[in-house]
Amino acid sequence: MRLLILATTKFAPTYNEKLISQINYFNSFDNMKADIFIDASLVEIEKMLSTSQYDLIYPTTVFDYSNDGSSIISFNSYLYKLLEYYNINYIGSPLFSHLLLNDKALTNLESGMGLPNQIVTRQAWIANRKSVEKKLLTFKLPAIVKPNTLAASLGIDESSIIWNTDDFGKIIDQRFQSFPHLTEILIESYLNDATEYTVSITGNTGRYLFNVSKLKSKTQHHALHSYNSKLTISEKRDFTYVIEDNRGVLYELQKHTEQLFEQMHLRDMARFDYLQDKNGKLYLIDANSLPALSNNYLYEYISTGRLRLEQLLLLICLVAQKRIGLKINTKLLEEYPVEIVRVLF
Repeated sequence: MRLLILATTKFAPTYNEKLISQINYFNSFDNMKADIFIDASLVEIEKMLSTSQYDLIYPTTVFDYSNDGSSIISFNSYLYKLLEYYNINYIGSPLFSHLLLNDKALTNLESGMGLPNQIVTRQAWIANRKSVEKKLLTFKLPAIVKPNTLAASLGIDESSIIWNTDDFGKIIDQRFQSFPHLTEILIESYLNDATEYTVSITGNTGRYLFNVSKLKSKTQHHALHSYNSKLTISEKRDFTYVIEDNRGVLYELQKHTEQLFEQMHLRDMARFDYLQDKNGKLYLIDANSLPALSNNYLYEYISTGRLRLEQLLLLICLVAQKRIGLKINTKLLEEYPVEIVRVLF
């Protein structure tokens, strides 16, 4: 098995110590070789694909970046078109599924589980600002202002929460100024006293491994999972992850996640984030078609020692091999707990 990994050192880098440890683990087995292509241009990637001898490609990011690498421009659709043009097998979901999940508003609409929301386009904000502001006067508060097509928590912090309609204009201006390539902002109802869950799903065609993690706030109210909090070491965050033990909640989250995974034609892996209100109703607040293979992805298994972080890349690779129909070295399955192997393979 020859695997090529496309990684980046740019904004929200995927080339890091975690990935390196996963590559080293992958390469420790006979007849398993993972190479890495860092910050490659589309020209370089296409040249490689035209002569590729790799069995599988793993793109670790779905975004295109500014020239200096300091910001996200948009979803990198051309990378996925190249993989399809050259008929290359790759880990993860197809182009149209990535396009859907990269748009928070469309994902919420497709899911049927979204909170009440309103889209503000840059064009409408510039041309008809007063009309947009008038419409926002009727939006039920509190609300949260989110960039619609950026990485999950980018552009979201405590200032994103709107408690007074007079603040909409200032925050919308700030977000459009901070992200010059951003074309839409999502205004969404904000649940202040909700419980947040993140659910990862691994597998294909009805054979799924779920991981449900609950965000436990260290403060009185629901802690906002902002981009800055993701960059903060876990000990200093306003929340911690815990394992959910309520079987009723687990069933509902897993049921919805499986339905959404299949409805949105996802493959191999994904992550869905939910809020549960005081009455137990679940709302989808985000979905990720290419989640990072970090401690949080399979938190329940890694935190209890049943899996090691370095094993995640190989596991996802085996899941993709099974989907594609590539032969799997069954000796590799002995590296994983029987409960995981029985579910996925």
